[in-house]
Amino acid sequence: MKRTKAQIRAEQSKREQSSKHEKRVERKLNRLVPNSGAGRIKGDIQNPDELIEHKFTDKDQFILKTSMLKKTESQAEKAGKIPVWIITIKGQDYILRRFL
Repeated sequence: MKRTKAQIRAEQSKREQSSKHEKRVERKLNRLVPNSGAGRIKGDIQNPDELIEHKFTDKDQFILKTSMLKKTESQAEKAGKIPVWIITIKGQDYILRRFL
């Protein structure tokens, strides 16, 4: 199925918004992982103790799947770090950590 120009622009805009929020969160924490998730270093943001995955939406809801949690937990375990998720919904940041 071929995407329309409007669909491509909307997708690019969402990526730009997500990147902007990711950088804002990174400044509050520690450091951004370049090309996050694509290379050897996983996660969007890392500090000495935590591997942080950031998700963004400008909608009223965000669907969090178990597979997303398990993937970040696995990556954090391999890096010897604590998994943390920051979810930005309509500009408001929420932090999710596993209760051990």
